[in-house]
Amino acid sequence: MKAIDLLPFSVCTAETDLKIFAEQELMHQALFSVTKYRQQLVNYIAKRPSFLKSLKPLEQDFSAPVIVQHMIEVTQKVNVGPMAAVAGAIAQYLGKDLLKYSSEIIIENGGDIFMHSSKTRYMAVHSKNQQVDPVLEIEPVTGGQGICTSAGTLGHSLSYGNADAVVVRANDTLLADATATSIGNMVKTHKDINLALSYAKSVTGITGILITINKHLGAWGNIKFKE
Repeated sequence: MKAIDLLPFSVCTAETDLKIFAEQELMHQALFSVTKYRQQLVNYIAKRPSFLKSLKPLEQDFSAPVIVQHMIEVTQKVNVGPMAAVAGAIAQYLGKDLLKYSSEIIIENGGDIFMHSSKTRYMAVHSKNQQVDPVLEIEPVTGGQGICTSAGTLGHSLSYGNADAVVVRANDTLLADATATSIGNMVKTHKDINLALSYAKSVTGITGILITINKHLGAWGNIKFKE
């Protein structure tokens, strides 16, 4: 992601490594918010270790912090463990906090992006086996949006699939993150693309999906390529 009209800066703490674009440098505000949400997760995991370890959905806990409840809610929809939404959760909750200081916010948390922008932006999808990386056109969405990527052949995130990239769009970044993980696990060969696209259509809140595997590509919904 590039945004030459915005100021880029990085925030790193423990396992969290963020690249942020805003109208001004907000490092201290960002670090405060990231630390707050990370501590909420750490404290909850100490009380409920399965939140960290489970690869299956957990029962909702209405006494938990809002970010925890949100992670449980979206991962129940797509049959993955709650930590499948953690990168999207940090990106979105931090992004919403920073909107108090900047109306344009883009947060990259690994392959997961929260974007609140009034402008059309462009995002390259890095793919191990594509001759040319496709570039997506991301138009503005009121209230912000998530664009999240799961890869079976690149990066360090856990995936049981072999897709080069599964990119999911949704207004809810946590849902996009969890769904990208879920569908990424489904795609073992290019023959799984149509089934994966059909599944994406069934998930309420998903607005678009792109799948690349080897030299094959499939897409559904609000996926536009830069001309």
